[in-house]
Amino acid sequence: MKAVQLLFQLNFTYKDYAPLLPREREALTQLYIFGREELDPYAKRIYYGVIEQLDELDQWISRFAEHWKIDRMAKVDLTLLRLGVYELFYCPDVPTASVINEAIELAKMFGEEDSPAFINGILDKISKSRDSGGGMQMEPALAESS
Repeated sequence: MKAVQLLFQLNFTYKDYAPLLPREREALTQLYIFGREELDPYAKRIYYGVIEQLDELDQWISRFAEHWKIDRMAKVDLTLLRLGVYELFYCPDVPTASVINEAIELAKMFGEEDSPAFINGILDKISKSRDSGGGMQMEPALAESS
């Protein structure tokens, strides 16, 4: 949940936060952490992973979000999609169904009425593409033009 909160906050602070230096990312993490808790290792892995892979994640989302541009998506939806796509590709220890279900539950809590269906549809399409061979070895934009 903390990774979601931090990534959501960054969506309002920076249009493009991928190029931030590691030192700046750590400072931002400390700035946005609520209370005195440290981020647990999994939340840290997700938080830094999404930032580091942001361009790739956004390519996948753009490819499968028909008729939607990234900059027109609700911030909550975009945050949950980035987190879900990251987990689909970079957290093989997390089952696909768990990734999608968690994103849907978070969308029910924080998103709009249509957010759960929107997120489910995109993550489901991405997971099926990954499973059918459109996986990580291909850049989404390149895979589409093949």
